Amino acid sequence: MQRHTSSPNENFTIQSFFDALRNQGILIGALCNRCGWKMLPPRPACTKCFSTELQRLQLPKSGKVISFSEVHVSSDAFSRYVPYIVAIADFDGIRIPGMIKNANVKKVRVGALVEVRTKALSKISGADGLSQDGPEYWFELAGE
Repeated sequence: MQRHTSSPNENFTIQSFFDALRNQGILIGALCNRCGWKMLPPRPACTKCFSTELQRLQLPKSGKVISFSEVHVSSDAFSRYVPYIVAIADFDGIRIPGMIKNANVKKVRVGALVEVRTKALSKISGADGLSQDGPEYWFELAGE
């Protein structure tokens, strides 16, 4: 995991998370210099101690599955993928939910290594029904 100390003007926002994902294909978070709490996406203040003394973290490209499920009934937005696998993976202390693509559910297990994959642009629909271009990420089993 790469770290660097933030400048007072560095913008720790959801937009900086999306920009790094979209433009560089990396997951970034924040580490609190005061209490050591890790956050994803990055925020302007620590969610545990409220300090603004933060470092930017670049998360590793691979993590370990800590939980997963195969989905057979889905909302309309994901119905074209049914059945699909969703998982929570731990990336050096930060847990991230995501879809595991291109994998047979029989090969997925707790402890399996997954790698983050990204796609530069896709349409994202918000709860308000508006669509915008945004990055997309998913997991794939490492070595597959």
